[in-house]
Amino acid sequence: MIRRALKGGSVSPIMASRIMIYTYASTFNINPSEAYDTPFSLVKEMLEIHGEVKKLEAEEMEKASKKK
Repeated sequence: MIRRALKGGSVSPIMASRIMIYTYASTFNINPSEAYDTPFSLVKEMLEIHGEVKKLEAEEMEKASKKK
């Protein structure tokens, strides 16, 4: 079930929220119980920001590798 969810499959809302909390906690080095108390809207926003930052980093690395 977890593997299917991580590959983009359909899962229950409970499993989806647990995966989101795990991702948030591990990405920002937060204790999972503290992450669980964080409002969903903030978790979602922070993960979206993190995703965009990672995309920009990848684009910059690709640009730098093409210049060589």
